[in-house]
Amino acid sequence: MFRKWCGIVRGWLLTMYLRYRCGCKVGKRLRCGSFPTWHRRPSRNLEIGDDVGIGKNVAILLRRKGKFIIHDHAIIGSNSTWGINSCIEVGAYSMLAHFVSIRDSNHGTELGKTIVSQDMVCQPIKIGADVWVGDGARILMGSQIPDGCVIAANAVVLGKSQLEANKIYGGVPVRCLGE
Repeated sequence: MFRKWCGIVRGWLLTMYLRYRCGCKVGKRLRCGSFPTWHRRPSRNLEIGDDVGIGKNVAILLRRKGKFIIHDHAIIGSNSTWGINSCIEVGAYSMLAHFVSIRDSNHGTELGKTIVSQDMVCQPIKIGADVWVGDGARILMGSQIPDGCVIAANAVVLGKSQLEANKIYGGVPVRCLGE
């Protein structure tokens, strides 16, 4: 009971911070296991819906031009990492398990230039409604996960992966395992 109330209080404090200090849109009843770690403070580029849960030790690397949208009733698991240079959208009723890594960008790999001197390559990620992403999964730039999908533990979703709604995917890279 005490943990539940702590999560509610932390959610309320985070809501006040994001709304009034950062200018972000945050819905009702945000809950969090611990406060997320921010690479850079959000500035009107974060939207959180109603009844969202955020686990412990969540790291959010949200760049100034990036946008992070979490729809109603979504759950973000503990120890997950979010790298947002473009846009990441999480649909309503989606559940993302522990140790998930989601990144919408990558380093440039042009031949003849050092990697550190190249611009980042970015493509938005969209995770549909009622999606379940298992422990340790990686979702990379350009990925589009349709509604009702299940992504198995430790799977890797690439931007070029063609996924269909209401199917189960797993592997590196992902392939259809069933419906």
